[in-house]
Amino acid sequence: MRPARRLTDGEQENVRLALRYLYGRLGTWVAVARVTHLKRRTVRRLRDGARVRVYAAKHVAAALGVSTDAVTTAEALPAGACRYCGRTTIG
Repeated sequence: MRPARRLTDGEQENVRLALRYLYGRLGTWVAVARVTHLKRRTVRRLRDGARVRVYAAKHVAAALGVSTDAVTTAEALPAGACRYCGRTTIG
């Protein structure tokens, strides 16, 4: 059996950025948990810096409607998304 793939530190940070983007769009962490189909506790831990596993990245990607690779490389987010809160600037 092949060992599970681990995300690099950069990929994990990109998934956290996608979570913050969802938070900026939805307004609450509970809404982020619902749309990603992850437990609130899991979303909270990821937000606070816990290790991001591949399954969580897949759930975030599905919520955004993109591939997992797009989330781990930050291609899923619009240009200008804030790396701290995930919100996009207008104009």
